[in-house]
Amino acid sequence: MRIILLIFILSTTISFSQNDYYQLVKNGTKFKKPIYYILENIMDTIIHTADGKQIFLIQKERFEYDPNIHFKGKVVDSINYRNRITANIQTLYNREEEEYLTKARIIKNDLGFKPIPPLTHKLLKLFILKQKEASLYIYEVNWISE
Repeated sequence: MRIILLIFILSTTISFSQNDYYQLVKNGTKFKKPIYYILENIMDTIIHTADGKQIFLIQKERFEYDPNIHFKGKVVDSINYRNRITANIQTLYNREEEEYLTKARIIKNDLGFKPIPPLTHKLLKLFILKQKEASLYIYEVNWISE
């Protein structure tokens, strides 16, 4: 019985990972990040760091892939991401603003105040779609604020 309880606790902890959810208020409601995909054809350059990270420079914005914490894999089903692909950074800014305004409205109704917008880009879960030979790969990335 203890083993089953321990497995349940671990699975809920893992599924409630820091990278899938965000909070606008300390100790407040955790919201699931909406997922968006960035096409590699708008990429300016890729920088490989000494510690194995990759920095994708796209339209003067930086996106970091860290193999120690981020997912990288081969895309099998293209239907899952087609309606969430973005072709430019302005679209990401707009989606991020929409996400903030929607969740801030919920918090204002619940707690009576509107939270300030986050200073970092933490509201969206982002993946870069990269073509390699005949396969399509996805890289989970963090949007790095300058």
